[in-house]
This record gives sequence, structure tokens and C-alpha cells, in this order.
Amino acid sequence: MKAVADDIQGLKKELAETKVALTDARKVIGKLEKDLEAERKQQNGFVVIGTKPVPMGIVNWMNDYGMPWEVFWCYEHNQWVDELDTTFPYHHDNFCPKCRRSA
Repeated sequence: MKAVADDIQGLKKELAETKVALTDARKVIGKLEKDLEAERKQQNGFVVIGTKPVPMGIVNWMNDYGMPWEVFWCYEHNQWVDELDTTFPYHHDNFCPKCRRSA
């Protein structure tokens, strides 16, 4: 009878350890899935924000200045700004390549 009780205690302990290991494994899997998703979004020098592929240079500016991608998009010519004004971010006269040619 004591042997059976010891076996049950051993099994309960093993079950608790397995549950902890399973929880840890699920956390690792969740992190890896997020990393995989981020890696899929960041391909060929672009990061997908919403549905818009944003060049890494723009993403760096977004991070440096804490601004959204819309600040760096030329709505008139539907392309990315490739140079920042010398007074940026205090004054915003950033131009895309087409804007500079037409100016």
C-alpha cells in the first residue's frame, strides 16, 4: 500500500514538472512565432507596417525621430522621401526625388 502511495506521489510530482516544462515550451514557441513573423515582414530591406512595405532607411528615421511613416511619404508622387531637410524635425520641407526635379 505504501509503495502505491509513493508511486502516486512520484507521478504527481512528475506531472507538475511536466506542466511547468510544457508552459515554458509554449512561451518559447510563442516568442519564436513572433520572431518568425517579424523576420517574414523584414525581407529585402523592407518592413511591412500594416499593409505598406516601408524601406529600412525610413524605418530608421521613424525610430530616430519617433514619427509615423506618413511623415516620410510624398502623397503627390506616391513615393518615399529620400532626404530630410536640414531643419527636420523642427520644419518639414522634405522632398522626394520627383519633387526636387520639379522645384
